[in-house]
Amino acid sequence: MHCSGCEHIIEDPVGKVSGVQHVKADYPTETLAVIFDPALTNVGDICAAIAQKGYRCTLPADAKVPRNNFKKHGAVVLGILGVVFVIFLDTKWISQNGAPDVS
Repeated sequence: MHCSGCEHIIEDPVGKVSGVQHVKADYPTETLAVIFDPALTNVGDICAAIAQKGYRCTLPADAKVPRNNFKKHGAVVLGILGVVFVIFLDTKWISQNGAPDVS
């Protein structure tokens, strides 16, 4: 953003995107805060509205964008199942076959 007028230039088209509930641009920090319904729009649509006005849209690393956590939870479940499987193998076969002989 070049000046405080840029705030209004960006807020207007983003506010018209379907599903956007609240928009607040901040010139000093060059940021835009948007509250939107992910069922009606997405970050790509919002960035497209910003780009149409000649501004660049980038997301910070800590941006809270709704994501599908299925992969993350699936990886945790598979990891736990893997540990349980190793424990099962250890108690079923390794412990029995590797037990010391007592005479």
